[in-house]
Amino acid sequence: MSFRIRVAAIASAVAVAAIGAGEILLQSVPQDGTLSGYDLGLVEAVSKAVAIPVIASGGCGSPLDAVAAVKAGATAVAAGALYAFTNTTPLDVKIALRDAGYPVRISATEAMRL
Repeated sequence: MSFRIRVAAIASAVAVAAIGAGEILLQSVPQDGTLSGYDLGLVEAVSKAVAIPVIASGGCGSPLDAVAAVKAGATAVAAGALYAFTNTTPLDVKIALRDAGYPVRISATEAMRL
């Protein structure tokens, strides 16, 4: 992502937060579907610029990518291609986040598979 686009994304996030947005779904279109990881620089920059939750989206290729996004400042993560094109499950991501020390909700049904 070019510097100019990154600055515009950060400015847009600040603007929508200022007018009352409750959270931001931060979609990195160039990363989307690539399974190559989130745009961690963008996640970190936007998360530091706003005081509302930021959901990272676009590029998750493994449970460790989700951990990296939360470490970079995301409040939550979204992943589509990860589940569609790999054998990874949402429970795998939850376990990775839990093992990294982040709070997650594991349902009773999911707990039976642990």
